[in-house]
Amino acid sequence: MKKVLAKICSLAVIALLFTTSTVNAQAKQTNDELTNTVISKKVFKEEKDLHKLFDKAAKGISDVPMKDANKSIIKNLNTSEQVPLNTLKTVQLIESENYKDGKVKNSYALTYFADVNEKNLTGESDESFSTMGSGNYEETPDWDKTGGVRAYGTIYYFTENYSGEINRWKITRAKGGWNSYDSTIAMSNRSLEALEYGYQSNMVIPLQYNDTTNLSTNTYDIYYGFNYIYENGDKMLATKSKVTLSKAGSSWTFEFDCELP
Repeated sequence: MKKVLAKICSLAVIALLFTTSTVNAQAKQTNDELTNTVISKKVFKEEKDLHKLFDKAAKGISDVPMKDANKSIIKNLNTSEQVPLNTLKTVQLIESENYKDGKVKNSYALTYFADVNEKNLTGESDESFSTMGSGNYEETPDWDKTGGVRAYGTIYYFTENYSGEINRWKITRAKGGWNSYDSTIAMSNRSLEALEYGYQSNMVIPLQYNDTTNLSTNTYDIYYGFNYIYENGDKMLATKSKVTLSKAGSSWTFEFDCELP
């Protein structure tokens, strides 16, 4: 009799565990369906023509307000003198998804430009190009191509938000390079660094992800497997492109720090 009772109790416990497991699995499935079910999606045409993107940036056209935190410098490696350079940038919204749980996931492309020329290299001018110019990519007003090099790039990133408030970000890709307009300028020591700094979920200690790629050519196209950074404290998501310019026995470092808006 005791063995029968023990067996019945064991079966009851197993049944209870199975029921609890099934309920938990169903609850998780329901939550996953809410979190991962897309109810609507919009895909926008991405402009990839650098001439047209330069024109938008020069005219201040952007789908997202821009920060002033982006900076570009030219540094003389012989004298350590640094000259700040003007920059242009624009952001495109390229995809938007609405989820069943109210989440909105957006995909953006931030494109930036920075120029340097002979006057910057010699310290005669700290202006690279006029941000009020026509936006013609090859014939920027007031920009002398002598000693001219242009840094350009596009950073692809995701944002997720609820109720209109962005609460996390992630860099997914960086694509760009350098154009030289002066055959007497040699380029070397090219690199691109991608950085994410901030918090994940409810963590109290910030995390940092960074990836530095040394480049052998004047173009790059790099994909990243970074995690999301949350909007619950100090954060930074940015890239830094760097190249050494050499001419007539002198060398300069041409840097561009581009921070997401």
